[in-house]
Parts: sequence; structure tokens; C-alpha cells
Amino acid sequence: MIAAGLHVLLFALLMISSLFNRKMEVPLIIEAALIQDPTPRQAQEERAREQARAEQQRQEQLEKEQQEQQRKQKQEQLKQEQLRQEQLKKQAEEKQQKEAKEREAKAAQQKLQEEQLRKRKEEELKAEAERKRIEDQKRKADEEKKRQDELKKLEEQKRKAEEEAKRKAEQEALRKAEEAERKRQMAEAAAEADRIRKQREAEERARQKELADMMAAEANARAAAQRAAAQAPWASMIAEKIRRNWSRPPASPDRFNCKVKIVQIPGGEVVSVSVVSSCGSAPLDRSVEAAVKRASPLPPPSDPSLFEREIITTFCPDIHKC
Repeated sequence: MIAAGLHVLLFALLMISSLFNRKMEVPLIIEAALIQDPTPRQAQEERAREQARAEQQRQEQLEKEQQEQQRKQKQEQLKQEQLRQEQLKKQAEEKQQKEAKEREAKAAQQKLQEEQLRKRKEEELKAEAERKRIEDQKRKADEEKKRQDELKKLEEQKRKAEEEAKRKAEQEALRKAEEAERKRQMAEAAAEADRIRKQREAEERARQKELADMMAAEANARAAAQRAAAQAPWASMIAEKIRRNWSRPPASPDRFNCKVKIVQIPGGEVVSVSVVSSCGSAPLDRSVEAAVKRASPLPPPSDPSLFEREIITTFCPDIHKC
């Protein structure tokens, strides 16, 4: 009877523990049989306690394994979230850099237009001042001529009063002199008018030429800005590949940058490389040149027309610290 009771108790404990286990397990089939145990009662109780302790240890081990699995799952989720956040941050920084370059290009174009407008206004003011100067000069010449004519008339009247006898001959001579003077003045005035006309035509041609030159310079600057903007992603890919192939020399600083001149052939194979603006030391310069050679072939642009055989790129060890 005692043996049968112990078997029933053990079966009940196993059933209760299975209710707290998250995984579905096949219950153990324990056969209970009424036997006559020849062993003492104390030994049977000890075996029952050992079996209960073993079952408890097994349950504790299962709980630890489940907790460890949950901990690993949480760590993996945190890692995935960190990677996603870093990717979003990188995309935001790239967008900010692109927008900053577009703003700089737009500001440069606007500055150029303002400078061209200022020059045109200066030329117009200069032309207006020259026109006024010529008009003032002509007015003064007319006034002087008028004064001289008045003086001549007074002298002529005095001369007529003193030499009445010679009046007719002198009047004829004076008439001829005045006619010659009038013709001379008319010729001078015509020559001056022709000179002013030619000068204004030359100034107008110069102004038109300068305007055409400014418009051509503006078109060239706009085309250069558009090409630079289109080449920006290609330049970023080249700089990134060089950084991946760079090996930091011992005791080198964390933050530095330098300009590197690269000569390549179609296909991206590097023909020559040289540092045109030092990184700060000869070992750093050599390490950057070696990185460019290891990065060969360089990545091609998305549009083959953007390819340039000779390029100058800025190298820095960390894109976030350039």
C-alpha cells in the first residue's frame, strides 16, 4: 500500500509541473502497481524525495534556458533597432549635405547675377555722365562764341565810327571774314557732331560686347555648377572607397584632411596619384597615396559623360569629422 501511494504522489507532482511549462510535452506514462516492497519504509521515502528534487532541478533548468533565450532575443532586437537608427541618421546627413551644396550653388549664381547688374548700372551711369559732360562743353563753347561775337560787333561799331570813309570796303571785308568764320564753325560743329556720334557708337558696341561676355560667363558658371552637382555622388563613392582601403599609420591624429590629385583612365584604373595639399606629415601623405592605389579601379559615374581623367578629391579618415 505504501509503494502504491508513493507512485501516485510522484505522478501527481509530474502532472502539476507540466502545467507551468510553456512548451507542450508528452506526459510521462507511469505505471503504478501494487507490489510488496521488501525494502524498509525509510528507503522508499528517501527515493521519493530524490525524485522530487530531480524534477525540481529539471524545471529550474528549463526556466533558465527560456530566460536566456528571451534575453538573446531582446539583444538581437536592440541590435537591429540600433542599425536601423544609424542608417536613418546617415541618410539624413547625406540629405543635409546635398541641400547645403545646392544652397551654395544657388547663392553663387545669385551673387554673379547681382554683380553683373551692378556693372551694367555703373556703365549706364558712366555713359550718362559722359553725355552731360559733352553737352556742358558744347554749351560753354557756344557761350564763348557768343561773347566773342559780341566783342567783335562792338569793335566793328567803334571802327566804323572812326573810319567812316573806309566803311564800305571794310564792311565787305568783314562780311567775307564772317562768312568764312561761319563756314569754319559749321565745319567744326559738323566734325564734332560726327566725332560724338562715332564715340557713342563705339561705346554702344563695347557695352553690347560686355553684356554678351557676361551672359556667356553666367551660362558657363551655371553649366559648371550643374556638372559639379551631378558629379557629387560619384565623388562621394570615390572618397568612401579610398577610406575603406586606408590603413592608419601609428600615432596619427583622429582629425585631418588633405587634397589628392588622381589621374585615371576609363574604367577607373589609377594611373598616378599625388598629394597636392599635405595631410600634416609625410607618413600620412604616403598612407593616403597607398589607399588610392589599393582602391583602384575607382567606381565609375552613373553617367559616362561625367567621367574626368584628372580629379582632385579631399580625403579625411572619418566622413563625420571632415
